[in-house]
Amino acid sequence: MYTDEPKWFAKKAIGKENRTQSQSKYDLGLDRCSVDQRRFRAIMSLFLLNTDTPPRDVAESPAHKVIRYSSISSLLCYTMTFSPQYDEFVVLSDMPDHIIQSVRMPGLRRNCIGNNEDWLLLTQVTTGAHVRFCPWAQDHPSHKRDLKVRSHHFHNLPAELDLRADEQEALDAIPEMDPDSERLLAGLVSRLWLSSRREGWAVSGLTWDALARFHKPSGGRPDFHFRYLWGSGAEWILRWGGLQSVPAADVARALTHVAIGIEGAYAIHRGPHRSEVHLGQARLVLECHSAADRFAEQGSRG
Repeated sequence: MYTDEPKWFAKKAIGKENRTQSQSKYDLGLDRCSVDQRRFRAIMSLFLLNTDTPPRDVAESPAHKVIRYSSISSLLCYTMTFSPQYDEFVVLSDMPDHIIQSVRMPGLRRNCIGNNEDWLLLTQVTTGAHVRFCPWAQDHPSHKRDLKVRSHHFHNLPAELDLRADEQEALDAIPEMDPDSERLLAGLVSRLWLSSRREGWAVSGLTWDALARFHKPSGGRPDFHFRYLWGSGAEWILRWGGLQSVPAADVARALTHVAIGIEGAYAIHRGPHRSEVHLGQARLVLECHSAADRFAEQGSRG
């Protein structure tokens, strides 16, 4: 299972009755969603994949700085899995009531709590898209036992429908997206926690390799990581780095995989640390800046 979500839960997005003739028989529903949900996922990619500090060699634009100030990238520091559904984006976590503090994305508002206290629902007011946080027993992912959520942090989230001035500024700073770019960025978000131990690849949030293929070198060097996503129209670039960074080819593979890739997407590899994924008119450049590689290079020169 590529998503690590319980099979009984994943089936909600796979239903054969929702599949069009053009979709692959392998389609797992990662991209089958409403127009509002796809727009929300594309917008979320910018707030999720830009960390507090941009790469040193980037001439940061004022618009990117506004986006970065509203970043929810700390959400990816927690253990979770994503379950993209047709009309909602589900986050499965063993502590959903805690990580919900990290999702103060512009326009995201608390909606309601499940009748059995088994989920927390948020709504993004400009798209109308839903985000549901559900408890998930990581050690027993297939278990259907009743799990409850606490609501303390949920009630601390805003509920008013009007946007604050800073939220409006952040949403206005979002660059124009080509329709193919919107599909590509939305598909990227849906695949952020995908991995396959059998096939030897992982996306796993870009900077936390689920396969543990890379180890921190000795010498007491501190760990660090960054993520940077920017572009406009049909041209976008995603850069990331850290001691546990996954290869660019792994991310490209997830986006173009025969079983779980975006329909019509294809990859071009430009070297060990750079790949491109194309979808229609859109191009997403993928660049991995691995600290482990730089440390190895420094050691070889020493």
